[in-house]
Amino acid sequence: MLQATLALVFILIFLIFWVIRRTYNFWNGKGIPYLSFTDYVKLVYDNFTKPLPEVILTNYRRRGRFYGSYEGFVPTLVIGDPLLLRDIYVKDFKSFSDRIASNATGNPLWDRMMLNSPEEEWKATRIMMSPAFTTSRLKAMIPKLIATSDEFCKRLLLEGEKTGAVEVSEMFESCAMDTTAALVYSLDLNTHENLDHPLVKCCKGFFGNLGGWKMILLFTMSRVFKLLPLECPSKKGTEYVKEFTRHMAHQRCASKEKYEDVFQLCLDAVMSRRSPENFKISEPEIEDIAAQCMLFFVAGSDTLTVTLIWAAYSLALHPECQEKVIEEIDNVVKQNGVTYESLKDMPYLEAVINETLRLYTPDSL
Repeated sequence: MLQATLALVFILIFLIFWVIRRTYNFWNGKGIPYLSFTDYVKLVYDNFTKPLPEVILTNYRRRGRFYGSYEGFVPTLVIGDPLLLRDIYVKDFKSFSDRIASNATGNPLWDRMMLNSPEEEWKATRIMMSPAFTTSRLKAMIPKLIATSDEFCKRLLLEGEKTGAVEVSEMFESCAMDTTAALVYSLDLNTHENLDHPLVKCCKGFFGNLGGWKMILLFTMSRVFKLLPLECPSKKGTEYVKEFTRHMAHQRCASKEKYEDVFQLCLDAVMSRRSPENFKISEPEIEDIAAQCMLFFVAGSDTLTVTLIWAAYSLALHPECQEKVIEEIDNVVKQNGVTYESLKDMPYLEAVINETLRLYTPDSL
């Protein structure tokens, strides 16, 4: 019995060693720097214990702009060269539309998001979403941006009249959610006073359990993630989002009123495949609309919040730059008001935003 147990343990250890050696020797002899198995284990540990930008920068400085790594058991090539990245994202993007290897979780909304779709599905979704970024659509966003910005400025002035410090991060978060909700759903959230809005509940229910170690585990060791009894996102949150989407879709189909937003874009793409009298939308179509709109809403509001916070922080550290930004905005707005065209006449403001994004990238979210 003891001999059989020892033999079984020996075979198990041998198999583990063989799998590790076979998998994590992929980059050997390829002629580029790469992470060994022990390097990769350290990388995974660092991902759980250190800020992501710090981990990326450490590996960038140690191994350069081009090196081999892994995502779980999948070999991946890490590229930090601007010229190569330009080719990948522009010239040769048709060959690189698959962003992450096997990060599907079985959740219908998560798996249908453009961020996670395989190549053919991604192409179909991208064609559907492309009109959202035309000049006419972008110009149509300006009135909504002005409305939410005016509300934010009123709140900021009221807070400024009080004594003591002002917690601007919460105000920026509220402003970002209001702005993104207006652009994606044409909804007036007013999250500062109305945290019980159905869309806010959708967002918290769907994405509330996505942060931290679960997300890191999903993207670094996806096969291990799928073996564990984890929900990502939660089933309850998923059903809430689908019900919210179904209600909005039926409401718009019944009223036949058209809106300039992302939700209408997705809805029109679905309705174009059927007769005008047929309002019934299938479950997969509801999931598709919900997935893309929630992706736009959360990605838009989170990245905007982080960018605003760091831009305000940077300008506070450099009051001379702050004065230049104020002067440029005042001069342009005094002449032309806030328009799509006038935004192009603010090169210094654009430079401040670009430098903020370079120093404090929201992509680390």
